[in-house]
Amino acid sequence: MPTPRETILAALNARLSALPATALRGEVLPKRVPAEGLLILRDGEPGEPEVTLSPLACHHQHRAEVEAVVQRVDRDAAFDTLTASVGSAVAADRTLGGLCDWVEAEAPRPVDLPVAGAASLKAAVIPAVLHYTRADQLVYARDRRRDEWLSFWRVQPVSRTGAAIRPRACISREHGRNHDGLPR
Repeated sequence: MPTPRETILAALNARLSALPATALRGEVLPKRVPAEGLLILRDGEPGEPEVTLSPLACHHQHRAEVEAVVQRVDRDAAFDTLTASVGSAVAADRTLGGLCDWVEAEAPRPVDLPVAGAASLKAAVIPAVLHYTRADQLVYARDRRRDEWLSFWRVQPVSRTGAAIRPRACISREHGRNHDGLPR
């Protein structure tokens, strides 16, 4: 079963695949760029999540990248059309069918790349910021703040149905008892 992050990126790739340009995911730049243009979705960086503890949730601002490339004689007009179509595809469904909270595409920074013996490439990276929330512990386990949190708090089982959480500062190491007098 794919993770929510992978599901969101696959939905964004499906959105880009509906455009006239060729859409790839995580591929290297091919030797020939199609006449309609080329879009390559890169997974990007999920960043460090904002964490809320009650209930436990990780709020991500994942920065995926869409590389837009055209190689034609009229590359400026084709590039403008390609980047506008990416913006329209994102704006048409900002939640990707309810998979994430919000998607926004930032402005591209175009560059002209000369190619020996062929028409120049016009390319840009279009950052796509994916805002989503996950309640998955695996995302939180990779966060360094969780290690700090676990070193401060100690979880003590009190019954089969729950656990009592007490700060480590309330535990007396000398006497082997908790602050409330109960044995550890």
